[in-house]
Amino acid sequence: MEHLRDDPAALKSFLIGDVLVEGQYLLIRRAEEIAARSPERIEKFIAWLQDGGASIEFDDAMLTPQSLRRQAALYLAARDRLRELEAEEVVGVSIRCQAELSVEYGVTGCLIPAFLPFASDSEGPQTPVATTCEGDTKGLLTSLLLERIHGSAPAGFGDIRTMEIGGRQHLIIGNCGAASVFYAANSFDAARVLPELRLRGQCQGATGAAVGYSGKASDRVTICRIIRKAGEYTMQAAVGRMLDVTDDQVGRLDWGSMWPMSVFDIDLDLQDFIEKIGSNHYSFVPGDHLRAVEHACTLMDMPIERLDGRTQHRREYRA
Repeated sequence: MEHLRDDPAALKSFLIGDVLVEGQYLLIRRAEEIAARSPERIEKFIAWLQDGGASIEFDDAMLTPQSLRRQAALYLAARDRLRELEAEEVVGVSIRCQAELSVEYGVTGCLIPAFLPFASDSEGPQTPVATTCEGDTKGLLTSLLLERIHGSAPAGFGDIRTMEIGGRQHLIIGNCGAASVFYAANSFDAARVLPELRLRGQCQGATGAAVGYSGKASDRVTICRIIRKAGEYTMQAAVGRMLDVTDDQVGRLDWGSMWPMSVFDIDLDLQDFIEKIGSNHYSFVPGDHLRAVEHACTLMDMPIERLDGRTQHRREYRA
């Protein structure tokens, strides 16, 4: 999706060190080597999910034991590749699943954005790595900024929707197949997170599971997105509450009801929001971190545009 791509040279001039771009074949080759030489790693990962209480709903088409094994192999290959790149000090990943993995290779890469930004897996403790989809560079940078500001939680990430709840419009963030499973229980504790997960057949791609869950409440939450319009970078931001997702709300979805889902009350003016949004993806972390975001934007000389029912568009923050 071209609106998610960016100009690495421009970003390197004020925001990042470098962007490393690799083709999906590097993951595919490593995944197939794992399947051929170390299949026990794949079986151990799936057993970790099942023993931990995750719901896995196999079917005859999208989510089969074979397709889940291929997804697990892709995830383990991503972990292995990051270890190989340790000297490069990679701090975040954006996987481009569509269409190289989801169609051409024949299985979605949903376990990667689900479990890379988590603190453990079947092979023990892991360093969480910020992960976005569709090669979304600006979304990844937003997530990394929020993670550095928060200090102890991964950023949530995903596609946006809106839903009327109790007579008011609410924002939904639910990524196309997976997002950090931390938000299944607002925790890095696998014993709390795994029982909240539901793996079901995807609604897109050739085969594969979506890693779904119903997000849990948080008193305050900060939602952000770096966008680029007419060559100028802008930070879009909102502060509100994250609500418990109900079965009724999940049931009201048609497309993507198997995806992870988080619901936000942000004083949303739907028409104003539609006119402002600069991407299909947004990131979030628990807590009200608006002042820290504003300070970071001052250092980057980046204006801020509020999304939560307010209209101000300012370039700097002053204490």
